[in-house]
Amino acid sequence: MTSAFEQSFKNKLQTIARERNLTPAEVWQNVIQERFLVRLCHSPYCNKFILKGGALLARYVDLGRETKDLDFSVRQLQSNVNHLTKVIKHIISIDLEDGFLFKNVIVDPLEHFHMEYAGIRIRMDACLGKARLPLFIDLGFGDLVKAKEEKITLLANLKGPLFEEDVHVHCYPREFIFAEKLETVVYRGRENSRMKDYHDLYTLVHEERLLNKEETIKVVGAVFNHRRTPLILPLIFDPQALTSLQNYWRRYRQGSAILARLPSHILQVIEAVNMWLGYE
Repeated sequence: MTSAFEQSFKNKLQTIARERNLTPAEVWQNVIQERFLVRLCHSPYCNKFILKGGALLARYVDLGRETKDLDFSVRQLQSNVNHLTKVIKHIISIDLEDGFLFKNVIVDPLEHFHMEYAGIRIRMDACLGKARLPLFIDLGFGDLVKAKEEKITLLANLKGPLFEEDVHVHCYPREFIFAEKLETVVYRGRENSRMKDYHDLYTLVHEERLLNKEETIKVVGAVFNHRRTPLILPLIFDPQALTSLQNYWRRYRQGSAILARLPSHILQVIEAVNMWLGYE
């Protein structure tokens, strides 16, 4: 790669950051995630990795928060470190002639807080010329999901895409994203400091036409049953628990101007989710 190409590419990213009101770090994070996704889709493992979580949800709606990790549910692959290290190295070895190089792969077991199967945490470096950024990927196993193929539009400026215009990825339906987020909130209860779960639930019910309610209710029941979590609704917390959650929520909302537009009190978020589910 020439230094001229590297500088030209960085200039394009700065343009995208201005056009979309994003920070340069957010744009870089999006780019390296996309370059991995495109490599995945050119590999024989494309249909074995199902994209989920915040990185997917951010493709549907402006979350107003960074999605630093790629999250996948993995099927039809061994869940041991050695095998998955070989799989990941095969994926990142695919040359797309985009100037990016992925290296220094580290694969470690990741204990999920109540899942039957351990997950995998992957870290690697994404390099473009002298630029080097970390990419984190979480892999889960044993999830209940009916994946669907989605066309994901890739980063572009007003003049056109940086590389490919789009890529087809096997993804979680939005209803499954909601169900897993809700199950996490119920299971963790008052101990849940992951305010992004509440943020994402609120976004999904607040934005029109993101969810099919009838399908969502069915999926919620199936996911809770699969994870052996009692389906206890509506969401109800005692005053002490609400105080604890509110402290987490207040700090979370201070992250950016967009986050500050979320409801000021966690109880408003909880009530919005309950009302959408049909609990007045």
